[in-house]
Amino acid sequence: MGDLIDGFEQGVIGMQTTGKRRLIIPPTLGYGSQPVRDQNGTIIVPANSTVVFDIQVIAIGQ
Repeated sequence: MGDLIDGFEQGVIGMQTTGKRRLIIPPTLGYGSQPVRDQNGTIIVPANSTVVFDIQVIAIGQ
């Protein structure tokens, strides 16, 4: 895919429709040592953060 953080892309491999997972992504596979800022410059993900995503596959398209 290439558009998402590495940990997310690795975490969804093999998921099926209706599948659920919790992805706990360390900074090395997430946003790294630089903070993520919104369009106003406000930090929305601090540097070196471990991020957690609870995901569910609703549908798989082509």
